[in-house]
Amino acid sequence: MATWSLAALGDSIPAGTACDCTPYPQLSALDLSLPGGPEVTASNEAVGGFTSFDVLHQLSSASAAIDPVKAARLVEIEVGANDVAPSSSCGTDVACYQPKITDLSVNLHDIVDHVHELTAGHAVPVVLLDYWSVWLGGQYAQQQGQAYADAAAGVTDKVNTVIREVAAQTGSAYVDLRAAFKGPDYAYDETHYLATDGIHPNATGHQKIAAALGEVAQKQMQPEGLLHPAGPACCGGGQTIPAAQESVPRRFTGQQSIDLQQADLLAPLASDTMTSEPEKLPVEVSPAQSRWADAHPYLRASASRG
Repeated sequence: MATWSLAALGDSIPAGTACDCTPYPQLSALDLSLPGGPEVTASNEAVGGFTSFDVLHQLSSASAAIDPVKAARLVEIEVGANDVAPSSSCGTDVACYQPKITDLSVNLHDIVDHVHELTAGHAVPVVLLDYWSVWLGGQYAQQQGQAYADAAAGVTDKVNTVIREVAAQTGSAYVDLRAAFKGPDYAYDETHYLATDGIHPNATGHQKIAAALGEVAQKQMQPEGLLHPAGPACCGGGQTIPAAQESVPRRFTGQQSIDLQQADLLAPLASDTMTSEPEKLPVEVSPAQSRWADAHPYLRASASRG
């Protein structure tokens, strides 16, 4: 049977941190493996805690990711949230994060360039995914107060704009995960897609990402003759549910995206209160998150509060 592979690069979202489930890169490979078509395998080279600098270094050194990228016929990249982790110096001042966002734009361009250099022997579609929130999401963000929630939305806007623009400038595909999780107006509550740490997607969230990614990837791969024309098989790809019948926000076709990872939340933010406070949700940290949690003290504090 014919086979081909995809490679995934990025942070703890594609790595599957806090989920104890199959992460979306592997789900998207299943999504693209159809009866009568080639089998697709996934090489997931994403690492929890990675910034765009880390991914760029990964592609610029003798790392284990080089050979899987060289062999890939599709490369999925989701990175940027850790570049703009909340800091004590910036707090909720969105403009303060702009230098890091500028660096992210440069790094993403270089990452895509390196992927194409490594795959110079064959044309490889690149897919960039953005984030529903680059900090805490859903009710977990709201519980930190309105100032935090507004800043999270503002920084996410800037990061996602960079990812979308780099995709357009480099000829890469784009997956709008904010729309996939929160709807076309970003108005839905995405809490049910999140793990108990409030940052990473749960199993349902990874399936949602894989479904959005599968639609975009299929459009990229069918012209290459690598897919059966039947369409995605995994995670509800290709199915349309009338809005009135949906129990959760529907998946949107076309360009789509996602990533979240930081929660170095500041002590001043913890004092912010909401006019109408939602039910408190526990925030848990698994051993698999140890490296990331060490850099984000809020998670440890929240976990200890039970």
